[in-house]
Amino acid sequence: MTAPPRHPPLTRNTLRSLLHNPSFPLLALPFAIYVSAFNATSSLLVPILTPHGFSETASGIAGALLIVVGLISSAITSPILDRHPGLRISVVKVLVPVIAACYLALIWAPASRSLIGIYVLMSILGAASFSLVPLALEMLVDVGGPQVGAEVGSCLCWAAGQLGGGFSIVVMDALSGKDMQRGCAFQAVLCLAVVPAPLCLGWFGTGVGIGQRGKVSDNGQVQEDVWLEERV
Repeated sequence: MTAPPRHPPLTRNTLRSLLHNPSFPLLALPFAIYVSAFNATSSLLVPILTPHGFSETASGIAGALLIVVGLISSAITSPILDRHPGLRISVVKVLVPVIAACYLALIWAPASRSLIGIYVLMSILGAASFSLVPLALEMLVDVGGPQVGAEVGSCLCWAAGQLGGGFSIVVMDALSGKDMQRGCAFQAVLCLAVVPAPLCLGWFGTGVGIGQRGKVSDNGQVQEDVWLEERV
C-alpha cells in the first residue's frame, strides 16, 4: 500500500514561496473576487430584482437557475478538463471575461424588466462560475506544487472569497437606495478590474506547472505522480 505524499509544514517560508510564484496572484485575485461576487449576488438576488417589479417567486427561480445550471455545467466541463489538462489556461481566459460581462450586465438588466433576460443572465453566470471554481482550485494546487502543499493556496483563496463575500454584501447594502444598482456597479467594477490578471497566464514565465498534475497517459490511466516527479 502506497503512503500518501508528504507535504512540508505551513511556515513563513512556504507562504513566501507561494506568494513569490508569479502565477499565484494571477489566479488567486480573480478567484477570490469572483467567489465573493457570486456569494453576494446569490444572497442579494431578491433585493436586486424586486424593486424593478419582479416577484419573490421569480427571484427565487432566477436563483435556482444560477445554482442548478451551474452544477450541470460543472458536471459536464470538469471531466473534460480532467481528461485534457492542457486546456485549463485557455478555458480560464474564456470564462473570466464572460463572468465579468455578466456582472456588468447585472447593473442594468433588472431595470429592463425582462424576466427571460434575467433568467438567461443568471443561467450564463451560474454556468461560467461553477465551471471556473473547480478548474481554478485545480490550477491553484498545480501552482502550489510540492514545495508548498496542495491545499495551502486553494484554502487561502477559498477563505478569502468567503470573507470577501461578506464584505461585498455589507458594501452593496450600504450603497443601495431605491434599488441595488449602485451596489451592482461596485461589484462589476471589482470583477472587471481583475480580468487582465488571468489573461496574463502563460506570459513572462507564468502558468508553469499548470496542467502537469494528473496527466492522462496513452492507455487512459491518470498519472497522479507526474506532478511530483516533474516539479520536485
